[in-house]
Amino acid sequence: MENIVASWYEQGILENIQRNKLIFIETQDGAETSMALEKYQEACENGRGAILLSVARGKVSEGIDFVHHYGRAVVMFGVPYVYTQSRILKARLEYLRDQFQIRENDFLTFDAMRHAAQCVGRALRGKTDYGLMVFADKRFARADKRGKLPRWIQEHISDANLNLTVDEAVQVAKFFLRQMAQPFHKPAAMPFSNTHNKHKLKFSAEEEFPDLSKHNNHMAKVLTPALYQRLRDKETPSGFTLDDVIQTGVDNPGHPFIMTVGCVAGDEESYEVFKELFDPVIQDRHGGYKPTDKHRTDLNHENLKGGEDLDPKYVLSSRVRTGRSIKGYSLPPHCSRGERRAIEKLSVTALNSLEGEFKGKYYPLKAMTEQEQQQLIDDHFLFDKPVSPLLLASGMARDWPDARGIWHNDNKTFLVWVNEEDHLRVISMEKGGNMKEVFRRFCVGLKKIEEIFKKAGHPFMWTEHLGYILTCPSNLGTGLRGGVHVRLPKLSQHPKFEEVLKRLRLQKRGTGGVDTAAVGAVFDISNADRLGFSEVEQVQMVVDGVKLMVEMEKKLEQNQSIDDMIPAQK
Repeated sequence: MENIVASWYEQGILENIQRNKLIFIETQDGAETSMALEKYQEACENGRGAILLSVARGKVSEGIDFVHHYGRAVVMFGVPYVYTQSRILKARLEYLRDQFQIRENDFLTFDAMRHAAQCVGRALRGKTDYGLMVFADKRFARADKRGKLPRWIQEHISDANLNLTVDEAVQVAKFFLRQMAQPFHKPAAMPFSNTHNKHKLKFSAEEEFPDLSKHNNHMAKVLTPALYQRLRDKETPSGFTLDDVIQTGVDNPGHPFIMTVGCVAGDEESYEVFKELFDPVIQDRHGGYKPTDKHRTDLNHENLKGGEDLDPKYVLSSRVRTGRSIKGYSLPPHCSRGERRAIEKLSVTALNSLEGEFKGKYYPLKAMTEQEQQQLIDDHFLFDKPVSPLLLASGMARDWPDARGIWHNDNKTFLVWVNEEDHLRVISMEKGGNMKEVFRRFCVGLKKIEEIFKKAGHPFMWTEHLGYILTCPSNLGTGLRGGVHVRLPKLSQHPKFEEVLKRLRLQKRGTGGVDTAAVGAVFDISNADRLGFSEVEQVQMVVDGVKLMVEMEKKLEQNQSIDDMIPAQK
């Protein structure tokens, strides 16, 4: 940073900028940087605005939210590659290359794009935020770079050689920002748009019915003007309405080839009050699961067959996670600040009473020290404020980070996220391919937590039909996602890879999760089902399916055919 600032000063760049905006700089001194941030915000408040120079991979560029007028444009100069002369990094790259055939360039590029997205994403932290993201380096236009950016950036980024002068480029930016800054009604700035506007009842259902003509989600397939008219006046005991249920699906049309759910529940009663909408959505999303069907639950880990010997040469890590909702409280899209804080208090009391292998500590996001934050980032435990439009439109990021936090045991193999997408997100994980041990810890720990909540008079939400109640209909039933990071360079290039996954009732994500690329052909493979199958059955599908795919990979390494190994549909 010092070299850049010195160079720009010598070239007169900073002097030109200072004629229009104040300039503040992130330094290695924490007190100086805090003062710079404070003065930067003051400049934004008084209308003049300011420029803040920060370093990629630093606290400001990845840990500070610049909401609304505090961040209207982010310019990324260069590609934020990690310092490659580090002995630790060299050892890590050598290990990945020798053990998993992950190329050095693939890893470094994926890592750089992830940090680039973190930087530019500082300006878009809420549903009503808008801003400019400028990748001022032509390397971002290359397929190998662009393809590793998150999907929410890839879908909107564009590059062109327009030969604009500086003044012309500024005028284009001004036009965009001024258009976006036009006045809008206050309800449009609220998490649920007009859902709590009582004046809407003066208009007919036809006049209030949302335009779903270009939507591709399960809600849009089900909702008709007649159904909207029947349900629009109803609300749950906590006040959740039909418009609350559907708003995320209205605001997010979806992708032509990716069917999203398009609706959420605000409380346990939502699934009953609005069952005319939810039942067909659930049936469509969960492979024909009928309103009369009953869900199976089985948390006896001893019923899992095998799973302790997934080949560690291919299976890098294993995890099982689920969500839980506490009876008597609204779900995250609808809960109040007081409810959210009460949920946190209950959860911390329960989790801190765990003993033995589950003894651990709670880290509230709001009161976390820099050292704790960095350690959780290094451990890949930290969850950040949601940036997904699907979550923002449903109101899950309100009051962030109030009453949110992370708890993990001393061994760092059992985690609980509090007040993220669900009240609780319970995770068991470890390196390697011992899914049997991961599932054992998951079942034992989860049952201990549930028993503590029951004794406190707060059981988890559960029904015979839907199983465990969670915010998104896609997670109903077990809410379970059992997955492994597995290396499949040959099989992933096979024309029948997608068909194999489908027949095994499995799904794949990139190395970094949803909307990410697979680095070094390492995929996150997990169960596709949540509802209608028990926990044991779902993890069994993962164990059996991954074992088969690893055997396929080994055959392909020997240039042998796998046609006789293609499974029948489960």
